[in-house]
Amino acid sequence: MYSVKRNIVFMYSGQGSQYKNMGLDLYYSEPIFQYWMNQLDQYFIKFIGSSVFDLLYGDKGKKESNTLTHTHLAIFMVEYAVTQVLFKHGIYPDSIVGVSLGELTASAVNNRIRLLECMEMIYEQAHIITKSCSKARMLSILADSQLYHCSKELYLNSEIVSNNFKDNFTIAFPEEKEKVIYNFLKMNQITYVPLAVEYGFHSSLIDDGREPYQKYLAKRNITWNEKIRYKQYSSALVDQLDDLSMDYFWKVVRMPIDFQNTVKKAIDRNYINILVDLGPSGTLATSCKYIFNEENILPYTIISPYGGAMKHLDLLYKELDMQK
Repeated sequence: MYSVKRNIVFMYSGQGSQYKNMGLDLYYSEPIFQYWMNQLDQYFIKFIGSSVFDLLYGDKGKKESNTLTHTHLAIFMVEYAVTQVLFKHGIYPDSIVGVSLGELTASAVNNRIRLLECMEMIYEQAHIITKSCSKARMLSILADSQLYHCSKELYLNSEIVSNNFKDNFTIAFPEEKEKVIYNFLKMNQITYVPLAVEYGFHSSLIDDGREPYQKYLAKRNITWNEKIRYKQYSSALVDQLDDLSMDYFWKVVRMPIDFQNTVKKAIDRNYINILVDLGPSGTLATSCKYIFNEENILPYTIISPYGGAMKHLDLLYKELDMQK
């Protein structure tokens, strides 16, 4: 039997969760979200000389852009801004879980690195990968991961980069292997979903970016804040994050993702667990619905491609009021 005490977990996703107009309904309905989106965009204009906001919501973004420097920055903006909405309403996490790029958002939210330094690191990471690495493809496959290990068409031509939950895993592969892999999946009637990602994150396909990114970090001499606010869990390390290093900020996009085992470490089974997905698509909350089957573990989505962010926030507020 669990007590009434609640355990609030904030979750941040990464590349592949973005889409055109993400968070737009919240932008026009929630002043705090609007303020932070505008503020962050002004910071980014200084870095890249153009507005991420215009590409995301404005006329310049009529066509969806998968350009890495744009999507990296846009995902961070949305995740950081919606976190400020919860903070303004007095909702703070007991722990936070980062996935891929979301680990950088988590580190900024957790006061491990200064906001402006984090934003510059995100831009430079995207810029270096774009300049140093060949383009690739990523697919989410709706099947048990044993399929990968038993199928030469997959294990000879791709790398498994994430076990998301039972019957769902993700692979990365070079562009020239696309035909072989697609033909295999179609021939065997295996359902798959292409991710809106142009590089092979969490695989050897981005290894050429490691050295220049580490040189950039060393040159910037970024300092880490030891006075953190919340327990932080890393899907790259599959553990609680204690000390930061230069290599950590590369590992978050290079190491395979183990979200399933990482989020389990943030759970306190004696309490009611409120798992809040602060990513643009609600993919982590969806994963949690498959990972957990317990009445005291409650995943919540805020922003979704289908809209309804204010309704989702109201549901979260009501749930938290009930558990006071």
